[in-house]
Amino acid sequence: MTRSDTALVPPHDLGHQDMAELQAAAFDAVYRLELAESEAQRSAAYAVRYQVYCEEFTCYEPKARFPDHLERNPSDAHSLHMLVTRRSDGTPVATSRLVLANPAAPTEPLPFEEACSDTLHPWAVPEDAVSRRGIAELSRYAIVGACRHHVGLSDTENRARPVLPIAMGLFCAAVARRAGIQSIYAVMEDWLAAGSRAIGVQLIPIGTPTVFHGQRTPYSVDFSACPGLFPALYRTACTAAQRVALPSIPYSA
Repeated sequence: MTRSDTALVPPHDLGHQDMAELQAAAFDAVYRLELAESEAQRSAAYAVRYQVYCEEFTCYEPKARFPDHLERNPSDAHSLHMLVTRRSDGTPVATSRLVLANPAAPTEPLPFEEACSDTLHPWAVPEDAVSRRGIAELSRYAIVGACRHHVGLSDTENRARPVLPIAMGLFCAAVARRAGIQSIYAVMEDWLAAGSRAIGVQLIPIGTPTVFHGQRTPYSVDFSACPGLFPALYRTACTAAQRVALPSIPYSA
């Protein structure tokens, strides 16, 4: 994740419930939350990632690795991919993923475990195969530049823009619950961790900082306090998650 990717900051009038309702209504009017279940949807998610991580932030992933303009890696095969599209024309504008334990090898490390192998606390992540089926890593949080900035957006889009990354997080958490995931992990830079806490995300450090695309710290992530701050947005995320076809999700109850 990068600073411009998410811009996780609370709206200026966050304490005013009317503003939160207006922002949620704007989000509903402009965007749709989806789980990328088809190959076409997953390709759309990879294309967003390529645009953000290879074109807009060239220091993150080299273009040459992805000649088809789809940024992906082996972990995508056992991940749940979230997609945000524009209602007016279906254009994909944001994506994130929940990397699950590999069904063929549940004890295989998740990407963040490999990146933080020297800094993770020994108690941080379960090691047995059964418990690991209930964990996931939240990563590849990407929002296209047009939706990170005010330029060229309508009034409704500008009202929805600050809560787009929040809606994505709530949707990921709601889908994770439906999939039987009990624990979510993420690796974050300090500015992103501070912004996440500001919107009610509870972060528990599970290791010391490591160098991975800059200095980052691994956390256990808990979204349970967010619904109280964003009730309307939470309802939107839960409604979207209810549309997810459970048989298509690995490890679902």
